[in-house]
Amino acid sequence: MKIDFNEIFSAEAFDEAAQGIKAELEAGGDSKAAKALEALGGSKISSALSDKMQEQDLLVVFAEGWAMAKELRDHKDPKKYPPETPSFVKLGSFKQVVDFHPEFTFSAMGVESKPVKLTLSVTGQFEAVELTVLNAHVTEAGGGKCKLSFDLKAGGVRFPKKIEALDYPIPGRKKFPKPIPIK
Repeated sequence: MKIDFNEIFSAEAFDEAAQGIKAELEAGGDSKAAKALEALGGSKISSALSDKMQEQDLLVVFAEGWAMAKELRDHKDPKKYPPETPSFVKLGSFKQVVDFHPEFTFSAMGVESKPVKLTLSVTGQFEAVELTVLNAHVTEAGGGKCKLSFDLKAGGVRFPKKIEALDYPIPGRKKFPKPIPIK
């Protein structure tokens, strides 16, 4: 699942975030960087966040959490689940939250800011997911629906105020680039 944050968060939300980050930089005594950030505005934050998150495949990130599910622990026992024999596990309805902590620096007019830290919490409300397990690793996921919601914070500033959960279908079968070991 690749997400384009420019489509999810409004430009105004990022302008609001820029003001919040600017206030934090000023409070930390970095008034030059705060002034530079004001010149850049929220569109640069939006673009930087979107670029940073394009590196993430949310389905793989969520699957790393699924590999810790108690329903999968027995799959580590080769007596119960022989090697080279795939098994299929259906996880029912569940909710999962994953946090990301992207960090950025901004420079303008010859001034570079201290790193600005954001926190992005992505909540997935899954109806059902079917996993393929092979050799004590989750190798594929498929089927089901998911609603994603996002909570973005810059320091003490949360923005935007409210975003409705968005529907994201889980592809029919998604083979993971690298098998995920069951924990």
